[in-house]
Amino acid sequence: MNNELPKVDITYGTTRHGDRSYKGCKIRLNAISNNNQSVKITLIDGSTMVTNFVKINRGGVFVFEDKRIRDYNIAFFEPVDKISVESDTSLPGEKREYFDQKTFHLILKKIHATEKKVAVFMKNGDIYKGKHGSSDLDSFTILIGSRTLTIMYDAIKRIIPLEADGTLAE
Repeated sequence: MNNELPKVDITYGTTRHGDRSYKGCKIRLNAISNNNQSVKITLIDGSTMVTNFVKINRGGVFVFEDKRIRDYNIAFFEPVDKISVESDTSLPGEKREYFDQKTFHLILKKIHATEKKVAVFMKNGDIYKGKHGSSDLDSFTILIGSRTLTIMYDAIKRIIPLEADGTLAE
């Protein structure tokens, strides 16, 4: 199987230990909210929703107008035009779950991919081709035409740079 994989691969290692902070994700969600936009969220299980971001609790729970989602359940999100959502004020407070094991994810070699075209292979089988926007320790932003897609490393299988003609670098 390894013979079929591209020789140039910019994902590597599991050097991150400890709990995730999702700082870049939080900053992007706040920016989307401040720009008066809604957010389209895809969860790890593949379900999607469009909602409005409200805030983030200390326990890592993302609070939206109609739902609460734990930070580690989000696969990726992107801004969309503002919609009105019926608020649900009866949501009970959720407690943070703690894990015995440490979390790991793929780290991006930023030197090789900053501002370059890449192909992102998702764990669910989807492939996104676009220009690398920015990345931090928890998320990866890819520019696909006029869309900006923020993807969590938990949902990424591989990140491979593209040649000038659009083929995978080998």
